Amino acid sequence: MKILYKQGSGESSLFYNFGIENLYLKEISEVSDSRLVTKKEHSHAGYEIHIVTEGEQIYETSGEKYLVQSGSFIIIPPRARHCVASSLPGSRKYSITFSVRKNSADPFFEQQTKVLFGKYDSEIAYILQKISEEYRYARVLSSLLVENSAFELTVKLFRLAGFEE
Repeated sequence: MKILYKQGSGESSLFYNFGIENLYLKEISEVSDSRLVTKKEHSHAGYEIHIVTEGEQIYETSGEKYLVQSGSFIIIPPRARHCVASSLPGSRKYSITFSVRKNSADPFFEQQTKVLFGKYDSEIAYILQKISEEYRYARVLSSLLVENSAFELTVKLFRLAGFEE
């Protein structure tokens, strides 16, 4: 697992203005990170987004099964019971996790209570590629570019899934 972005503390983070806290963006490979694939049902206080770029995983949540293949994503809302029912060997994904501050100034992320599922487009693939490259090169301004791209990625995934602002 590679942690590509970890939100800084305090008001300096772009995410802070939207009530988002503790955001992590990770790249996970089923081959090297199989211990991180949670097959036991569980829940979190915050959101969990999985973007599958290779292979497929079957997520089970609230009695529903979602086949998340390469080119698709799932957004699991806070407190939703879920697990990875199965995963193809060699699957790769990006994972975004974050919590929403209660009574935040912007209610964008506070309203979502159901699982969202969708296909992503070439724009999302480009953002993921850009984040990976900036992480790899670790240039002076890379952390700012990764933070901006992670924010753009998060908002675009919610929009692709039909979430209305």
